[in-house]
Amino acid sequence: MFIPTLLVLLLFCPRLSSAEPIELTDKTWKKMLSGHWMVEFYAPWCSACQKFQPVWNDFSTATSSQDLNVASVNIEQYSVLSSRFRIAQLPTVFYVRDGVFRKYEGERSLKSLKAYIDNEEWQKTEPIPSYLAPNGFWMSFAASSANVPELIKEFFTSLQDEYGLPTWVVYPVTCLAVVFVGAGLGTGIISFLNTLSQIVSKIFKKKSTSPNEKTTDTSLSEADHTDDIENTDQTIRQRRLET
Repeated sequence: MFIPTLLVLLLFCPRLSSAEPIELTDKTWKKMLSGHWMVEFYAPWCSACQKFQPVWNDFSTATSSQDLNVASVNIEQYSVLSSRFRIAQLPTVFYVRDGVFRKYEGERSLKSLKAYIDNEEWQKTEPIPSYLAPNGFWMSFAASSANVPELIKEFFTSLQDEYGLPTWVVYPVTCLAVVFVGAGLGTGIISFLNTLSQIVSKIFKKKSTSPNEKTTDTSLSEADHTDDIENTDQTIRQRRLET
């Protein structure tokens, strides 16, 4: 009795381990851009996340035979992804299908999660607009901006550990690097906004000038018509006086 049970456990252990949610990082999150994914964003200190975790694990096990990848992202470790996905509450779940993002707004229960996939209830959810999508330009820019402090920290550490520079040298060098990076980012943003404003102003100018031109032509024609009437009246008066 013991041996058959042990054999069954050994056969199913790989299956059970593979059913655990996939842990995505700031390096591997782009995997969700292909295929079907349900991704949870959580934090270890979040009590609601702790209550939801068993449900999420059961959901991963229940859908292991389907063409669906169930994953998790720890925003405590990867705060850059929190900025990229605009995480405002925890836990937050996204459904991603072939690079199109939808935010799951249903109940945090196994039944609701399974119905969302099995009954294709995700079709009732509006996709996130492209300009707010996590893989779009603006969210990539926001994620890069949020990653600046981490890059500065790594730069500071590398100057001390790899190059062996003393602290009194590292601080000024780091400050200068921050100033130059900030100036570069600021210049780039201002240039982009100026270019964007010029494009928008040209578009609105073209739309607004065409009606004005018609109005000007109409006013000129009316003025010419008035002059013709006055000239005709003067001619008639002169003929009457001559007679």
